[in-house]
Amino acid sequence: MVKHWSEALARCWRNKGPLLLLCLLLWVPTEVLASQAWTLFESERVAMVASSLVYALGTAASSAAFVHVFASEASGRPAGPGDALRVGLRRTPAVFLTGLLTSLVITVGLLLVVPALIAAVWFSLTTVVIVVEGRSGWAAMRRSRALVRGRPWRLLGVVALLWVAPIAVETLVALASAGLDVPVLWADLGTGWFIVLLQSPVHAALFGFYLEARRDDAID
Repeated sequence: MVKHWSEALARCWRNKGPLLLLCLLLWVPTEVLASQAWTLFESERVAMVASSLVYALGTAASSAAFVHVFASEASGRPAGPGDALRVGLRRTPAVFLTGLLTSLVITVGLLLVVPALIAAVWFSLTTVVIVVEGRSGWAAMRRSRALVRGRPWRLLGVVALLWVAPIAVETLVALASAGLDVPVLWADLGTGWFIVLLQSPVHAALFGFYLEARRDDAID
């Protein structure tokens, strides 16, 4: 596990330029559009749904773009931020819709807790599969499950960090800025940018597990 995280951090450091630019190019518009939802819609429920949708699409785009950066480097053709941005936006619908399917399965599994954790680990490589192999929906989820088979417990920590990190960062920022007169939009921009940046090593670790599964199991 330590080896995987050290490799993930090294992968992020080698690609720090594109990753930092992608965070700005993707997350600043996401935060601005999400904040505008609260001024455009009178109904709080509609505004919340619209804002959540914008965040979900932004997360899908950034995840796909990050994976493309790591995959391009692994293939010997490093991608610039522009190329990664194009791929991220092109893969956004597939990542978003597949994410909805995955969330549905996990939500059903929450009734029994353990099945939810199993499902989260099984489908943790779907974004990588979508970007690298071009599959989507159930095909990407089945492929992810096949790749994870035999190493689920090693992936559990990565999946947990992917879930816990945003909550932890938002809580810490809220506590730190409680006594400061910081505009909400600026606080959201800083928090969102840091969360996305923090998730880049998580996606790097998931990509590392994907490469390992392809190499060790020769799954094609």
